[in-house]
Amino acid sequence: MRCPARVGGFFPSSVRVGLGAISVRRKLNYEVLSPREAGIEVHNLVRSDGETDRKRLTVEVCHDRDSIELLLLRGFCPTGGYDLQILDVSVSSESEPAEVSVLVNMIDPRSEDMVTMAFTRPAKVVRLSSDQLPQKEELLITVRDSESRLLAKELLRQ
Repeated sequence: MRCPARVGGFFPSSVRVGLGAISVRRKLNYEVLSPREAGIEVHNLVRSDGETDRKRLTVEVCHDRDSIELLLLRGFCPTGGYDLQILDVSVSSESEPAEVSVLVNMIDPRSEDMVTMAFTRPAKVVRLSSDQLPQKEELLITVRDSESRLLAKELLRQ
């Protein structure tokens, strides 16, 4: 599997209409894992390019013949209580490149919550089976919040 940090059903389609274009999105089966469950060491991915903003989200893509794993990382957070929730994963194969969309909810602690007083870096791994994806040379991975704001994108050349 190509990933520098590596240690060791049917769903109905949905139709989105926007600016005169119609796009058919097909929901995908997926598995959500912690980075530890996926064998990924998050501290190996720490960069010095200013990923200290807790509102920022980055995506790292690991893939092989059988699966694609998307590592979603928030910036460093000043306390515990921050998290990522995966709401949906879908694909649109009509666009070029084909687009895999991940819908997330970025959870922040409320001011009255009791939280750990330590820096945290929330992360989730989304595992997709390769046989669900279109057989194209390029896949555009996009991550959006529940209000359709683009949080991260990555182009995968297979």
